[in-house]
Amino acid sequence: MKLFGSILLFLTILISSCSAPKSSTNAKFGLSFLNSDYDTGGLMVFGKNNRTNEYVGKNLTAGVNEFELTNGTWDFIAIAWGSASNIMEGTSKCGRVEGVNLSGEDTSVNFILTQDQCEKNDVFGKRVTFESNFQIAPITILNCTNINAGDDPDINDIAKKCFMGGAKSMKLKIPEFDENGSVSTANALSSRCFDFSSTPQLATTIKVPIFNDQASPLQVIYEAYTGSGCTGNVIALNSKQHNKTRLKYQPANQINYVFAQVDYCQAERNTQSVLLNSVGGSYYMICSKAQFIEAFSASNDTNMYVLAKNIDFEGEEMSQHLLNIGSGGELVGQGFTLSNFTLTSTGPVENQALFKTVAGTIRELNITDVTADYDFTVVTTQGAGILIGQSTAAAQFEKISMARVTLDVTIDTNMDGFGIFCGICQNHTGLSDIKIDASQILLSGNSTPTLTGVGFIAGQFAGNLSTSSVTNSSILANDSFTLVSKVGGVLGFNSASSFVSDINVETVSIKIQSPSQSIGGFVGFASELNNFMRTYINASIEVPAGATQPDIGGAIGKLTSAGAPIITSINTKISITGGAKPAGGIVGTDLGTGTVYTFVNADTNLSGEGTCGGIVGNGSGASYIKYARTRGVINCPTASIGGIAGTTGATLVSVHSKSDLTNTSSAGSGGLVGNATSGSISDSMFTGSISFANNVNNGLFVGTTTGISISNIVSTADNLAGGYDVAGSASTGNTTVSANCYFMNQASIASGTSCQGYGTTLALVSDFNTGSPDPTYWKTASGVIPQLHSDLLQELFPNSAGAIIKPYSITGVDRWNAIANVMNIDVNSHLPYSSFLLTGTIDFANDSSLFHQWPVLRGRFNGNNQIIRNISYDSGSYGSGLFGTIYEGSIVNGDNIKGKLILENINFQSSSTSSPMGILASQVSLTAGESLIANIILKNSSVSSNTAINGTGLIGAISADPSSNIYISDIKIINSTFTSSASDNLGAITGNFNAGTTPSAPNLQNIFIDSSSLIDGSGQNYVGGIIGTGTGLIGFGLISEAEVRGAEYVGGAFGYLSNTSVIQTSIISAIITSAGTNVSGIVGGCATSSVMNSYTTSTLNGGATHVVGTGCTASSSFSTSSGRVHNTSSSVSAETVSQIQSDYSLFISNLNDSTFAFYYDFGNIPRLRLEEHLRSL
Repeated sequence: MKLFGSILLFLTILISSCSAPKSSTNAKFGLSFLNSDYDTGGLMVFGKNNRTNEYVGKNLTAGVNEFELTNGTWDFIAIAWGSASNIMEGTSKCGRVEGVNLSGEDTSVNFILTQDQCEKNDVFGKRVTFESNFQIAPITILNCTNINAGDDPDINDIAKKCFMGGAKSMKLKIPEFDENGSVSTANALSSRCFDFSSTPQLATTIKVPIFNDQASPLQVIYEAYTGSGCTGNVIALNSKQHNKTRLKYQPANQINYVFAQVDYCQAERNTQSVLLNSVGGSYYMICSKAQFIEAFSASNDTNMYVLAKNIDFEGEEMSQHLLNIGSGGELVGQGFTLSNFTLTSTGPVENQALFKTVAGTIRELNITDVTADYDFTVVTTQGAGILIGQSTAAAQFEKISMARVTLDVTIDTNMDGFGIFCGICQNHTGLSDIKIDASQILLSGNSTPTLTGVGFIAGQFAGNLSTSSVTNSSILANDSFTLVSKVGGVLGFNSASSFVSDINVETVSIKIQSPSQSIGGFVGFASELNNFMRTYINASIEVPAGATQPDIGGAIGKLTSAGAPIITSINTKISITGGAKPAGGIVGTDLGTGTVYTFVNADTNLSGEGTCGGIVGNGSGASYIKYARTRGVINCPTASIGGIAGTTGATLVSVHSKSDLTNTSSAGSGGLVGNATSGSISDSMFTGSISFANNVNNGLFVGTTTGISISNIVSTADNLAGGYDVAGSASTGNTTVSANCYFMNQASIASGTSCQGYGTTLALVSDFNTGSPDPTYWKTASGVIPQLHSDLLQELFPNSAGAIIKPYSITGVDRWNAIANVMNIDVNSHLPYSSFLLTGTIDFANDSSLFHQWPVLRGRFNGNNQIIRNISYDSGSYGSGLFGTIYEGSIVNGDNIKGKLILENINFQSSSTSSPMGILASQVSLTAGESLIANIILKNSSVSSNTAINGTGLIGAISADPSSNIYISDIKIINSTFTSSASDNLGAITGNFNAGTTPSAPNLQNIFIDSSSLIDGSGQNYVGGIIGTGTGLIGFGLISEAEVRGAEYVGGAFGYLSNTSVIQTSIISAIITSAGTNVSGIVGGCATSSVMNSYTTSTLNGGATHVVGTGCTASSSFSTSSGRVHNTSSSVSAETVSQIQSDYSLFISNLNDSTFAFYYDFGNIPRLRLEEHLRSL
């Protein structure tokens, strides 16, 4: 390593006017160096004419370099590399001279080249930032064939997904360019050649600047060669202009990764056997349709293959090839597309599809423009589809998209299992991210057969399904069948225990012209559906009129699941027409055991010829229906109908029907339930309209019943003729009505009504409110008709169910509080598991009555670069925070979620709580799971407590069991105050961080606390600028400049660390006030923990002068072999600022900065490259 005593290079540029025209200057660049290494490492000079915005770049060699420049005011920068033999390798040094006036006269320009100029600045003056990725750091090239891999924000994921591209070798060039913008590689500065081995990742020692002036023609050319030693065909990739190169910067090891997409399919690779296209030792690359067919033929189908390009099959009929994927076999599509093929069959069924059977894996694949025309006469094996005929339990599928696909089936005999994606999918532990768009299934029969099990994703399915969609697609079965049954917009028939979540079905139509049974917008028949949640369905179902077509539902046709299935967060916009019987907006017939419906919403246009309900038609298997809403039309004139259920014995809580109901029979019909066999109704509303035959078996809430209790119910149905009561008059004696039952806006009512009152004005509102309705369910105000909190949620989010692919969009305070209020009804409901997206500023105007805390978060919350601001709130006896408790499974702006969450002027306090006090959350509590919290900016905020609690900070306290992981990153805190006057454990991020088990990777990284922030734990112990007490912590890239006050165990970053915690690559410059002895610039005390590659310039006001606190036990390990701690004090392991400034060589050798985490500003303390990113958050 070169000492800083020899880092200065002197470069003089003599600019002469000799023979130059008046409008330009003939420039002569003469070079001289103090160190000869820079003669061979390379040197380039770049300039910008500020008058004309012209640019120039020249590769300079020893001697005199002469070229002509337009007159004007120029900025110049020179970049030199110190290497004994290799261009663009070794230490890079830069020099800058600005404001050079060229007017035709002789001009000399002197450069001083230093390393810090390269680290701090872009060529044309913009500050280096982490976020913009312009550091001059060693480059690792990822030679990938898949273009989609570069879109991933996590470089580790890119490397994992990267399959070998077409380059066998590569070199880098920095070309010259002139004032006209012309780029030339003729005299480019060129690196040596690098050969790729068996992996696509190539680590080099090249350091090239990636410049951020987009107007400049400056660029780096990556020349990829098809042969070793930079021979064969060359593909030039331009780092600035070519969309197949992307730069990713990884702070953990300070390396610039360049993703270079190079087509693997070069020359003989397109025509040779697929088994000769071996990459990575395990995979084979597919470059042609012939290779595709070879790969999945019988003798090769257990190998692992990668699709290396889009393949157009040019109309080829593929069924003839009998393709399969055997056990252990794999197809990785890399986002490429298989298109334009056909599938046909005119004989027996043998799992017809592109892949007849699959026992392996398919992922990241697109299928488009395919037609399957099957005419089956004899059944030998069931199951037919487009992609997969039948799969086994071992098969795995992920990220598969299919569009413009037609499945046209004619059968002569009874058959089961048809689907666009899969005919029959068996016992899958997880099927995710499957998308079907603009496709159709056409069904016809000969000799009136029976057809069973049809769905776009699968005809028959057993297993779990998540994060998938079917859009703009249709199913049509003609009138040639004896019976068509178990047909769904996603699945036809679901068997075995299943969990289904985060599904989007939009603009889907199902039309059955033959007798039908068990038809649903999601699944036709579900025999074992454990959990069905977070699903949005916009579909139409048409069955024949004039005959009974049993079990038609907006989501599920027929449900028979045992084990108390949960149906929650389902939102349907459904049209059901024809002879449906029973029919429901969510479920047609529920014959399950103890089914629970929560947060379900149905907007229906439902007509049928049997029992109908807005949520469920025949709900005999339902146990509870909670927080449900219906609207639209229900017209089933010949049987029991209800705005919520046609018939059920379930308990109804907080349900609301706005539906318009029509029934002309004497069957029991009611605004909420037609026939209530048992159960109760409470805290519910009917505000639709009814057109019933009479009031004998028909009522405003219930038609007929053999025994039911009702309380806290409201109706605003207008001008109901016939004097309707709570229940039909024949069942009034079986109905128990407690207090708070009002018919508002009803002119007449039957004598002897069970309710307290009726009237045509809003006077009854005050009577209802006087009855003290439970505020958990009701939103009440003087002179305003009461409203259900759960109903408000459905009103505000009519087109979402909180799915990952279609989250709840939060635009303002009203939507924030609607979610909060419903969560507070039942914190154990599934609403907290939903996905949420901020789409507007949430401003609580410092009005404490406006802010309602979300008690729990278990799902995904995306700040989306939006702001939550102006909260002033005393949490009383409860913990503070936007969220009460964040549990396992939660992601706050992490896991590839783009955009920040900005918190501004948020102030929490409490004088009586026993819970942790936080701004984002009171606490994080994890059991056997993970949570990610990232990309948060906190400004001008505060949190304070004066009672004995377990922690105070942005998050009050964090606890995780040994099987859990918490990850916190990219947090910036500006001008904020954290105060605790009666309890220990105080820090800006959290007062108490207990990670259970120390992870293998950083769980706290990229943290910045600015100098205007205060962590005030005066008189308290375990106080840190970042964390009060940390257990099982690995910290990386931490910067704190805050003021910290405390008693004992006080540190600029941490009060106390234990359980093999490690702090690395961090800078702490806090102002610390404490009279204690366990006080230090970084950590006050520790046990079995270490600090490395870090330093502090903290100011210690008190008795202690330690880098690390004297409270560290003998088992503590503060390593100086792999890193050195620096401090303003002169304690054993410290250096003074002046020592660091005057002795760079000692600093470097002690710091062992092999990861290039720091850059060096000569004469000052080194800084983290990460700092600019953190400051710019």
